[in-house]
Amino acid sequence: MKISNKKEVTFEYTLFDEEGQKVGESDSPNSVTFIYGSGEIIPGLQGALAGKEAGDSFKVEIPPEFAYGEHDDSLVEVFPRDHFNSVDEELHVGQLMEAQSDAGVVLFTITKMDEKNVTVDANHPFAGKLLSFDVKIIDVKNGPENEEDVIITDKEINSSNVSKTDKKLL
Repeated sequence: MKISNKKEVTFEYTLFDEEGQKVGESDSPNSVTFIYGSGEIIPGLQGALAGKEAGDSFKVEIPPEFAYGEHDDSLVEVFPRDHFNSVDEELHVGQLMEAQSDAGVVLFTITKMDEKNVTVDANHPFAGKLLSFDVKIIDVKNGPENEEDVIITDKEINSSNVSKTDKKLL
């Protein structure tokens, strides 16, 4: 069965950054299962999965505009260090934190610190980065029967928008 809208897809992946460093993976028993077309995964990866079948393995590079977007400098802010006095743990660069805002919970990373200030970045850690995935399709089956059970996107990402090299992985 080929991957298309409303199919339940299970896959494993290894994720590499622009420098070729492994930055994430999902393998049995922690494989990823989602409904194709639901918007649960980044658009570029969804587009690359289109038409694939269980057992297929491939590599794909996803540019920022089809992943987590470009880095937005307006999401980087500097706060006085005393704004963090209520934090119970020791602060350090690279630390992921969350704060409550009018829009809800905001996740951010501490990117710089000195005695007086803390610089935080609310961009996704992979924003602005080219991502490379090694993917293995584990299973493809029919998804929910009821059309209201899944949100189907208006337009699918064309897999030609991403750079991919199909290759069977050992």
